[in-house]
Amino acid sequence: MLEKLSLSELGIWAALWRQSPWDENRADLRTAIIASVIANVNRDTKKKSEPFRPFDFMPYAELDTQEDQLDLSKRLRAALTLAGKKPK
Repeated sequence: MLEKLSLSELGIWAALWRQSPWDENRADLRTAIIASVIANVNRDTKKKSEPFRPFDFMPYAELDTQEDQLDLSKRLRAALTLAGKKPK
């Protein structure tokens, strides 16, 4: 694959993967969503007023700050803009 992709195409794929990874982290998120739904259905709202979030069931997940997400969005747009330009 690396022999057939240009550097800009590889950068786009890397940015897309960073934006929406397709590895075991995604599977963990799906499982955590189900776990949070089950926990919220069975939660005593008098003892715990705030609902559970999927990330409450992902002990190894690192939450990005809003600033990190904005920076990633800017970098992804820049990479896609460069990829769309015709080479000189």
